[in-house]
Amino acid sequence: MSRKKNLRRLNVLVTAQTLYNLDRLAKMEGDRNIGRAIDKLTREKMMRLNPHRCAKCGKPKPIVCTVDGAPWCEACFDRALGLGRKVGNEDPSGI
Repeated sequence: MSRKKNLRRLNVLVTAQTLYNLDRLAKMEGDRNIGRAIDKLTREKMMRLNPHRCAKCGKPKPIVCTVDGAPWCEACFDRALGLGRKVGNEDPSGI
C-alpha cells in the first residue's frame, strides 16, 4: 500500500461542544483522529446533496438504498418490494 495519500492540513475553529461531538464520532467509528470523522461527515453530506442516477430506471433521483452495490431510487425500490401496486387492481379472472 502506498504511503502517499491525498491529504491537506486544515485548521478549524469550533466550539467546545462541536469538538466533543467530533471526538465522540471519531471514537464511535474507531478512528484515531477527528480529521477522518470530518471526512466521513463531508462525504455523507455530499452524497445526500448530489442526486445520483438510479441503476434501475436511470433517472437522476435521490438514492434511498443500494441493491447489490447499485444505487436505487425510492420508486424502483418500492416497485421491487411490491409496494407500488394499488390495491383492488387485481384481475378478477385470476389470470
